[in-house]
Amino acid sequence: MKSSPSYQELVSLITKLQKKLEISKSEFFSQKEHTYHSLFENMSEGFARCQILYKNNKPIDFIYLEVNKAFEKLTGLKNVVGKPISEILPNHIDENSTLFNMYERVSRTGISEKIETFVPSLEMWFSISAYSSEKGQFLVIFDNITERKKIQESLKYSEAQFRGLFIQSHVGTAIVGLDKRFIKVNESLCNFLGYTENEMLGKTITEFTHPEDTEIGIEDMKRIVKGELSFSKAQKRYLKKDGTIAWGEITISIVKNESKKPLYFLPIIQDITERKNTELLIRENERKLKNLNDTKDKLFSIIAHDLRSPFNSILGFSELLIEHSQDFEIDKSEKFLEIINSSAKNALSLLNNLLHWAKTQTGQISNKPQIVSLAPIINNVVALSCSNAKAKNIKLKYKQPSVIEAYTDVNMLKVVLRNLISNAIKFTNVNGKIDIFTIQNENHIEIKVSDNGVGMPKETQQKLFNINPTIVKDGTAAEKGTGLGLILCKEFVEKLNGKIWVESELGIGSSFIFTLPIKKVESINFNS
Repeated sequence: MKSSPSYQELVSLITKLQKKLEISKSEFFSQKEHTYHSLFENMSEGFARCQILYKNNKPIDFIYLEVNKAFEKLTGLKNVVGKPISEILPNHIDENSTLFNMYERVSRTGISEKIETFVPSLEMWFSISAYSSEKGQFLVIFDNITERKKIQESLKYSEAQFRGLFIQSHVGTAIVGLDKRFIKVNESLCNFLGYTENEMLGKTITEFTHPEDTEIGIEDMKRIVKGELSFSKAQKRYLKKDGTIAWGEITISIVKNESKKPLYFLPIIQDITERKNTELLIRENERKLKNLNDTKDKLFSIIAHDLRSPFNSILGFSELLIEHSQDFEIDKSEKFLEIINSSAKNALSLLNNLLHWAKTQTGQISNKPQIVSLAPIINNVVALSCSNAKAKNIKLKYKQPSVIEAYTDVNMLKVVLRNLISNAIKFTNVNGKIDIFTIQNENHIEIKVSDNGVGMPKETQQKLFNINPTIVKDGTAAEKGTGLGLILCKEFVEKLNGKIWVESELGIGSSFIFTLPIKKVESINFNS
């Protein structure tokens, strides 16, 4: 059996174990110290270990005990170890009393603190974390944030500029969320639309857009969000609070964060209402000028061709009668006189239409509507047209109903009826018939002049009331025309606040129908 170790052996064993433990501890701390120094020397942040200096128990300075390589790189200061800060940067404690007080407080309390501060002596910004190592000492880990601060200041300045421009801009500006709702609007946009900011916030752009223009810019906004467009520009109409329409030229861009993620839209809306109204006025004047040119050309055409024709007949046959009056039999003389009379009537009718039409183009027609009974007016025009109808043995009838009244100008109405009846006679065959009807509806009167004449195809019907081109066609007895009568009818009927149209079938006949108001309508433009 093995004997127990003696006292001396135990002491020797313990001594050996203690030596091994001391060696292990030394190696352990040596390894830890190596790791610490490696981290200390290679860290990108600046590091310093410092000692607070006191005089009469008051902190007056601190001295650098240890610094790493990054310290010199970040501050530009060299050979600072063993030197007080008052020697390195003489004004540092006075200029950075808050920082010095923080160092003293950390070294005294052991509670770590952090600060961002500007060091005037170095003209640099630093982010500084201070820790306690032992009483009277502190450790500093810091980074130079001068560039970041410059960027922040620049952004603050830009933001202040943007805010000033946003608020004070004379152009309507807004911040609009990706859901197209207003987040903020400036005073100019409020004035443009007539709403207060509170009335607009939370609402969409569409709610202030003219219904016909709501789709303008929507697709572009989607493409801007996707990054396919940097901005878009469009012109559209907006509805103001008072119900009026305003034109705006909208430029839409988008604001993104540092990760390029869209944050909100930035629309700028410029009031172009006056410009648009000017453009519309120019276009309207161009249209009027074109119409005047068409009118002039039409007048010259009628004067040069159509008005000469009846006078040629009058002059030719009258000269024959003068030169050969003794040679002609009575029947032949009467035939010539009938032609002269008919030509004179056609010339007079054409002249009257020309005069009426010219007056409508220059605004000289006086429109004096009143409540009148239609039957006496229509009967009067029918009686004056009977001789022309009899020449072709056409039955011309007005089927007079009970008393019907309309609100109209009598002279204009007679011109319309005379032209429609004359036109019906012209395109109705010998032994044909023409009927005139008046029908009272709830809101208006319809007057229809219907014949069983030659009729017309659809394509002709669509061109009847156009000044250019006009449809000119000889009548069934070779009567000449200008197409001016129907154009005059359309203009007069519209001045009487009515409508005119044609219903026709080739070979069957035509019906020209126009409406008149039953009572006074405020929208009638008496001076047009």
